[in-house]
Amino acid sequence: MNDDLITNRIFSEKNTVKIIIFLHIFGDKSRNEIYKAISTNPRMPIKLDLLEHYGITKTVEGGTVTCKRLITLTPLGHKYAEALANLEKCTGGSLDVFKWDLMKSMMEDICKSEA
Repeated sequence: MNDDLITNRIFSEKNTVKIIIFLHIFGDKSRNEIYKAISTNPRMPIKLDLLEHYGITKTVEGGTVTCKRLITLTPLGHKYAEALANLEKCTGGSLDVFKWDLMKSMMEDICKSEA
């Protein structure tokens, strides 16, 4: 398969860009943390597997006691994330909006679970 078709495959899947940007902003996360932050869609494991298959992410050991496996961006994944961030900036957008919306949503979830 030629490279432009791989990139198209990666970006045509809903939420893959959000996953890449999420990991770029917040660092290594468990699958559950990614699901909670991005989507609980039943296809999320497939999307994470797709990103790993194409070398954008990888699973690493060394998380916490409750989660020993984390998803991390590979060097290629960081290149994708930086390109996406630059594209967003060039078109007048900002990852800050994405980051703050995501953090607000995560805080609301924490508050709900503590209530």
